[in-house]
Amino acid sequence: MNRRNFILKGLAGIAGITAVAGGGIFCYVNRPEFGRLPADARLEKILKSPHYINNRFECLTPVKVMAEDVQDS
Repeated sequence: MNRRNFILKGLAGIAGITAVAGGGIFCYVNRPEFGRLPADARLEKILKSPHYINNRFECLTPVKVMAEDVQDS
């Protein structure tokens, strides 16, 4: 086997592994458990939560920001 064939077979193998891994990730991320919008009883529970304010969840306990580039508000 010459050098060119060796490199081409290696690249084909890497491309095959990448395609299989990408397909697996795509299938896993598109499972019904991910991205499902709340409905019925679950939606009512979210809307009644004391942490749900102005159409988003907010932390009710003050948290000290430890990053230097972020100012406390």
